Amino acid sequence: MSNRLNNEDELTDGDLAALQLALDLTLADDPPDPGRVEQVEYKLKHDSCWQETAKFCSYHQQVARLKIYPWQSPPCWIVTAAEADAILRKGPLAAMDSSGTDISDCKLAQLTKRMLKLGISPFHPNPLAAIKAARAPKRGAT
Repeated sequence: MSNRLNNEDELTDGDLAALQLALDLTLADDPPDPGRVEQVEYKLKHDSCWQETAKFCSYHQQVARLKIYPWQSPPCWIVTAAEADAILRKGPLAAMDSSGTDISDCKLAQLTKRMLKLGISPFHPNPLAAIKAARAPKRGAT
């Protein structure tokens, strides 16, 4: 994990907005996740600072929306192009069940790089929707 995750001073305005969105969606139970609203409310009130809780929400939002394996790293854990490049240098990793399924973080590293290239925070709770929105033609553009 990047030091950026531990240093609030290095978070951009876009990161803070993405973290707030992750927190808001989680508190709205979107997508539904039994017990998560209560857990986050408790964390905010008793356990954690806002940033730590918002990063927790970003992680859970991304895992749910991207449907990734529990051992994989979502974009909110990769956060920089350098970290993504390091993952990509390692290459794919086939599952040991002879299915040929890639269980590495390569696809998530590629996703993180696309997000960063489009100016999307790696903390955005819905990376695929954010990419789609960023690539959509702007209304009123000529």
